Amino acid sequence: MTTFPEDVTEVLFAHFGVQAANLEQANAAIDDIVGLFDNDPRPTVFQRGHFIDTSGYANATLKAYWFCPDDYHRWAAQESVEMFWASRLSTGPVGYYRETAVIPRDRATAEYINCHNRTGFLTIIDHVPVGAAV
Repeated sequence: MTTFPEDVTEVLFAHFGVQAANLEQANAAIDDIVGLFDNDPRPTVFQRGHFIDTSGYANATLKAYWFCPDDYHRWAAQESVEMFWASRLSTGPVGYYRETAVIPRDRATAEYINCHNRTGFLTIIDHVPVGAAV
């Protein structure tokens, strides 16, 4: 669960994920994305999870929140972040995806619950303070 400060008017939510044959590969690949959060402006909050999907593939995910959407855009425009995404192969043993959405305060509650679980999925979500070892 993520709690938004009262003065926040919109939140940029970013979902980063990888899919691989096993959790070891998926978590190693997601660790590379976690390293990008060493660059400022960092997300205010991020959460990490992993699961095996109904087809048997391992998935690792990061859900990151910037309480100022402009901060996300500055972070994403950094050379190291752009080079990371440009260097991902379109085919291979690990697949990558990312998506973003801006959530206006009037469409979100003060506590936005973001743990999704579907039948057949094992989901583990850890709330990780930004800058903490993961």
